[in-house]
Amino acid sequence: MRTRDERFNWQNFSDAQKQEVLRLCRQRLLRKIRANKAVESVEPQQPSLF
Repeated sequence: MRTRDERFNWQNFSDAQKQEVLRLCRQRLLRKIRANKAVESVEPQQPSLF
């Protein structure tokens, strides 16, 4: 999940900047996964009516 600026400027970035973007992408992905798990655990399961 790169930002618009990260996508458009990728070719102009130095190797160090590219590594930082990749680190941030991994961090964003983990944050998204953790938030998704929290939402799933909060929703109560409705028992079957039949």
